[in-house]
Amino acid sequence: MQIILNIAIGIIFGRPLMIRTDYDITFNETVIDALKELKVPIICDVDIGHVSPQMNMVNGAIVKIISEDGKGKVETYFK
Repeated sequence: MQIILNIAIGIIFGRPLMIRTDYDITFNETVIDALKELKVPIICDVDIGHVSPQMNMVNGAIVKIISEDGKGKVETYFK
């Protein structure tokens, strides 16, 4: 896992299925704090994962992700 994180150029997270609200920190704040040393873009609350609406992400596909002003676009390439 450490090798993958060393070559990552960005990380995206979908909305988690279960969110605890009784902590003094949010899921997104926790993720960003834990991964900030990687110095790569981190995008949270993407429409992927276990909470509707969600789009499919194909394992092994190459994706180009564009994010600006809270909006995003995902292009998927199969090679």
